[in-house]
Amino acid sequence: MIIDVAVTGVDGQSRSSDEASERPLQIRYDQKMAKYGRIAEQSNLRFVPAVFSHTGQIHGEFKSFVKEQIKQKLVAFEGDAKASKTRSVMKWWSKCISVAIAKTASRNVAFKIAKMREAIMEDQDEFLMRNSKCTDVDMETNTRAQLEDVGQNADLYIANQGANSQS
Repeated sequence: MIIDVAVTGVDGQSRSSDEASERPLQIRYDQKMAKYGRIAEQSNLRFVPAVFSHTGQIHGEFKSFVKEQIKQKLVAFEGDAKASKTRSVMKWWSKCISVAIAKTASRNVAFKIAKMREAIMEDQDEFLMRNSKCTDVDMETNTRAQLEDVGQNADLYIANQGANSQS
């Protein structure tokens, strides 16, 4: 048994319509199967891609696998896998996985926001230090022009800072 976990983004670009809500998950599932499916089969192993979205969606094949495991465990420990008990455990398991994914995604967002804030503050400090060195009569005009530039191009400065910090 091989389980390969993948978390994929689901957004307006990867999801072309409301009817195709599973499409990004299916694309990632197909990629995993193409990459590892044949190798697992040649080794007489079962390969199950565990594909999740960052919003907590779970690919149908992995849901089926988990449901199968729940039924086997219920039979082993209780002698019978009643449909209501299987649904109840599956619902609990799905909630747990969705919460774990949501927590991780929110931590990642908070981390990225903190890095962006730090970069902005560093750039702002550098900007203010440059301005404090100006002693010309045109200092007020120069400062106003620079502040307008920062206001109009803030997104560009943030994007550039993000690109520089990844290098």
